Amino acid sequence: MLIELFTALATALGLARQAESDALRQTAPTYLGSREVAAAHLAAATFAGEAFSVDPALLLAIAYRESRYTLNVQGPKVRGRHACGLMQPLMHDRSCAQQTMLAGYLEGAKHLRVWMDTKSCSGDVRCALLGYSGGYSLLKGCAAGPVVVERGGRAVDLCTLIPGSTTSRAQRIRERLQRGTT
Repeated sequence: MLIELFTALATALGLARQAESDALRQTAPTYLGSREVAAAHLAAATFAGEAFSVDPALLLAIAYRESRYTLNVQGPKVRGRHACGLMQPLMHDRSCAQQTMLAGYLEGAKHLRVWMDTKSCSGDVRCALLGYSGGYSLLKGCAAGPVVVERGGRAVDLCTLIPGSTTSRAQRIRERLQRGTT
């Protein structure tokens, strides 16, 4: 475990290989504007993933979904509260504090790990992604049937959209990273 954390720390300190950074950047060039930005996200996600035993590609996919890789973002108000930061893991009723990229990934990885470890999810990634995004109310809603909302002028089912889009983006990130290192 110590060796894995040291390896993740070395990556977090900027030793991510150029090919991997370029490969990640190709998954979202509009939002990961340079090799350096992509390398920083990759390093932070790798470190946070090691720290909480979570797939770094899944963390990167969540960061894309929640903020398009934007630091210190504040989500829209929902019932008087809003989510904060790169990974937007928790709802707050106060203003958002400034956060480093690494802190954002660590907070998101911790939140995802908590959901993966709940009795409700028991390690199931789909369940954990739904819990991450909407808490127990979304889990309960999805257990009862589709949770349909309007997005972009069309009706979508959050129970399939959230886990499906996130896991497919994580898979694309994994594939790009593997190709970038060969």
